[in-house]
Amino acid sequence: MNREKLQAAVEKVERAIEGVSSGFPESRSALHIAWRQLVRLLAPERRRETRRCPRCGNAGMPDATLCGYCWLELLPLHRVPEGRGTLA
Repeated sequence: MNREKLQAAVEKVERAIEGVSSGFPESRSALHIAWRQLVRLLAPERRRETRRCPRCGNAGMPDATLCGYCWLELLPLHRVPEGRGTLA
């Protein structure tokens, strides 16, 4: 992550917040733009896929063979490859 770009993006958000706080309505769109740029720089990871245990209902990893809470033995999930649907 480029630290200088990140710092510049944070400063843009701060300036836009100051503008909104001072009553400048055009600063709202500047804040939205600055926020999107900051989020893009931080690039959060996509949320990990989970599955629910059929016994206790707690979330776990899709490839788990045991529930981490109640220790139920889990069956493997049958996944459909991306881009392929089921045709009837």
